[in-house]
Amino acid sequence: MVAGGRSHFKPSTNVEISPGAGYTPPVAEPRILELAKTLEALACPDRLKIVAYLLAQEGPSCGDVAQALGMSQSALSYHLRILEGAGLLERWRQGRTRCLRLRRPARDLLPPKILKQLQKEATPWKSKSTK
Repeated sequence: MVAGGRSHFKPSTNVEISPGAGYTPPVAEPRILELAKTLEALACPDRLKIVAYLLAQEGPSCGDVAQALGMSQSALSYHLRILEGAGLLERWRQGRTRCLRLRRPARDLLPPKILKQLQKEATPWKSKSTK
């Protein structure tokens, strides 16, 4: 024993930890996997800010979102890819402008308490709406 009551136990480095023979990990249902992907996408403060902004603004351009949230275009693009991959938003072109909006399932998926909090966070952006 060393000071503080800790021992010098050092596990062997040649022991491989693996499940027993014949072990098959459980397969998650597709809906569970989809929900996990969605929740993972929302587990980032920057992405939650984007969702809040999109709740306040209808169809802003990518540039508008980046400017309002103080993000670089590359950072915004990264977060948008994740949100889009989780099925939470959609992008479309209006001339040369790329616009964004939340997909309906995104609003339906969020629990009412969280949706209400995000809408409260979006209040400053609602007053600055130009559309």
